[in-house]
Amino acid sequence: MRAKMARILVLFAAGIAAVASAIVPASATTSPAWRIVKTFGPAEGVWSDNFSVSGAKDAWSTWIACKPCSGSNPVTHFYVEHSAGTTWRQVGVPASLESAAEASVAIGASADKNLWLFQPATSSRSLHAHVLRWNGSKWSRQAIPSWAVHLNPSGTYAIVPAVFGPESVWVFSLGVDAFTKPDHYVARYNGHRWTKLQMPAVPNQVSVLSEHDIWALGSTIATKAKPSASILMHWNGKRWSTVAVPSARVPKNATDDVLNPVALGPTDVWIQRDITKGLAGATTLYLLHWNGRHWSRVALAAGISGVDYLTQDGHGGLWVAANGPGPSYTWYLYHLNRKWTRYSAPAAKGTTVGDLISLNWIPGTRSVWAAGNMFQPGSSGGIIGVILKHAG
Repeated sequence: MRAKMARILVLFAAGIAAVASAIVPASATTSPAWRIVKTFGPAEGVWSDNFSVSGAKDAWSTWIACKPCSGSNPVTHFYVEHSAGTTWRQVGVPASLESAAEASVAIGASADKNLWLFQPATSSRSLHAHVLRWNGSKWSRQAIPSWAVHLNPSGTYAIVPAVFGPESVWVFSLGVDAFTKPDHYVARYNGHRWTKLQMPAVPNQVSVLSEHDIWALGSTIATKAKPSASILMHWNGKRWSTVAVPSARVPKNATDDVLNPVALGPTDVWIQRDITKGLAGATTLYLLHWNGRHWSRVALAAGISGVDYLTQDGHGGLWVAANGPGPSYTWYLYHLNRKWTRYSAPAAKGTTVGDLISLNWIPGTRSVWAAGNMFQPGSSGGIIGVILKHAG
């Protein structure tokens, strides 16, 4: 759980319409409650970076648990989990493909019979990366171009797949290509071959609604004449268009970031603005809303120090996973639909909430999946991974 520094007063860019007066302070509630529907562990370490939801009866996630996590022989367990509604079941991976599955860095699916796990190339000189595909009854391994899943300059993989069907797959590798020229594209597969679709800027985060409604928050490449700037990019099925993101005055020795785009439609997008100063961590200042014509600034609920995840609620509002205020930095789930409502994050029996690690709207519904980690008491206590659901 990252610490959050105290809120910093910032002078906002001209031209942003403030709508904070329309937001009612958050009220606490537990009904209808979030509930835990799946647990993993306890183990010394439990984590999940990959979650994919294509509909009310199709959700996928991958989890890794280790016990022990250190030493010469750490023992890890890899799980591929599927939900056709509320409950989750494990989908086994053959022993011959287990190491490839554990090396996957992203997951995407369009149905229970069309799952893709993306595995990067094993070296910078390799011409191929791979995907593991599940067709509902068996796994297969397929080579793809190495540039379809590439490292960014920080030496990490930040991959967002959008799997629309067996013959329509998009793969966003966030950040510029670490090995070649500063390139910015999305890799596309049509069932036969992979191609690059150039983007107006380097994608940093993505929100996908359909093949004809994709939003990406990105950065332009800095030049001697012009510094890098944040922009929103929109794909309407035929071409990219861009929207400039408002700037903000930043206190001395602080950095400013916009992140976590959440699209609700072709003219309806939310992002958040964070500021970081020193070693205290990031503080979320406010949310920004684009309505197709102009930006509005939306105040946070009282008590929020930092927003970590955003997703839509299926009927015009937002869910927010956030913590604060200090010094406890307790995690809550906040709902915004004209007013803020705060929900407690439930803990598994005998644990406390360590952190929340994802929020995922279930398309076509008013329901949301979330994931998190729970801590058992004591210095030798284990960690339990959990999947939560809010049936809106």
